[in-house]
Amino acid sequence: MLANEERGEFDIELAGGTFSMRPSWDAIQAFEKGTGRSLLVLAGQAAAKALDTRSMATIVVECVAAWGRAKGIMSAQGFDIDRTAGMIMDSPGGPLVLCERLRLMLYMAATGGITSSGEVRAPVAKAAPVPEIKPSATARKRKMPAAGG
Repeated sequence: MLANEERGEFDIELAGGTFSMRPSWDAIQAFEKGTGRSLLVLAGQAAAKALDTRSMATIVVECVAAWGRAKGIMSAQGFDIDRTAGMIMDSPGGPLVLCERLRLMLYMAATGGITSSGEVRAPVAKAAPVPEIKPSATARKRKMPAAGG
């Protein structure tokens, strides 16, 4: 499997194999349901390296399946959460290395960097700076009326 990062896809190494993930809206809904946690909570846990292995496996399974649907590769649909969790544990670097890769993917999804179809969002052009508004000469010359009078 070969991910196309310009399309919001991420490669991961598990137990000697390379797998591609795509965080589409369907995948996000499925892994939120499967973990019982929101995208934002999962992104925060990944950043804190606090994701449990089963949650990582759930995210991987759903995002690999989404990649397979987008590419028309049906073999990517048959991943099992328990088997995937074992593959995570058997991989060089184990859960710690995978958690870092998931952190990047979840962060991009949580901050709007990925569209609902799982593609990288085009950069938004920066707005022109707002010009500074300076008081006019007459406004500077006006005096406030004295208190009480």
